[in-house]
Amino acid sequence: MGYYKPLYELGLRTKKTEKSLHWNRLKEERQIFENRRKEFEAAEADLAQRITQVKDLIPIALDLEQMGLDFSVANSWLSCVKEMSERKGLDIRSASWKLAEDLKSWQELGGFETAIQNSKHQLLLLNMAQEDRKEEIAYFADLRKSGIAKREIVELMEIVKPKNNGHDGSGFELDTKINLPKGR
Repeated sequence: MGYYKPLYELGLRTKKTEKSLHWNRLKEERQIFENRRKEFEAAEADLAQRITQVKDLIPIALDLEQMGLDFSVANSWLSCVKEMSERKGLDIRSASWKLAEDLKSWQELGGFETAIQNSKHQLLLLNMAQEDRKEEIAYFADLRKSGIAKREIVELMEIVKPKNNGHDGSGFELDTKINLPKGR
C-alpha cells in the first residue's frame, strides 16, 4: 500500500475538490449578483434624480400638448430667446421676458404692416405740411422783396396766427388786438 493511495481517499478528494469548485463558483456568482445589484441601485438613484429635476415640467408639457404645441415649436421659441440673449447681452430669463414684451408691443401696434402704414401716413402729412410751409415762406419772401420790413412781417404773423380751437376749421383766427393805422 505504499505507493498507491486507497481508492476511497481519491473519491473523497474528488468530492472535496468538486465541493470547493462549486463553492468558488457560487462565490463568483454572488459577487456578480452584488455588482449588478449595485449598478441597478445606482441607475435607480440616477433615474429618481432625473425625475425630480423634471417633475415640474410634466404639467407644463401636458398643457403645451393640450394647446397643440410640440417640442419643435418650443425649440423655435427657445432659439429666438437664445438669439435675443446673445444679441442684447442678457441672461436667458431676461431675454425671454424682453422678447415677450416686444411681442406684446408689436401686437398692440398691429405688427409691421400697421407700423409701415402709420409711417407712410405720417410721411404724407409731413410732406403736406412742408408744402404748406413752402408757400408761406415764398409768400413772406415776396413781401420782403416788395419792400416790407422784417419787423412788419413778424407783426403780421402775430396778427394771423394758428389757433387749435376748431371754430371755423381753418385753424387760423384774427387777433382781437389789431391796431391797424387808419388810412393805409
